[in-house]
Amino acid sequence: MSTAPLDYEKQGSEQAMFLLCSICQTLVGVCYITENISVGSLNATLLDKFENLQASVNISPKKLSNMEKLERWGDLWSQVRIVKDNLG
Repeated sequence: MSTAPLDYEKQGSEQAMFLLCSICQTLVGVCYITENISVGSLNATLLDKFENLQASVNISPKKLSNMEKLERWGDLWSQVRIVKDNLG
């Protein structure tokens, strides 16, 4: 566990912000934030009881249009609030 600020980067369509541990560069989560929506998802494998979660759904985001990605994120991700002072 680290208390260091998170790093972030954008990939692919550059719509979502990927949150990374600044020490080991492990993907912690991902979020999409605009004036109208603020959603995100955690890297569930980092949770203590990961094995108790429902199976994840795999999909290739490269096969989705930018609009399809936004719709999917809005449907599947949870509401989030990111405090940018905590990002490196």
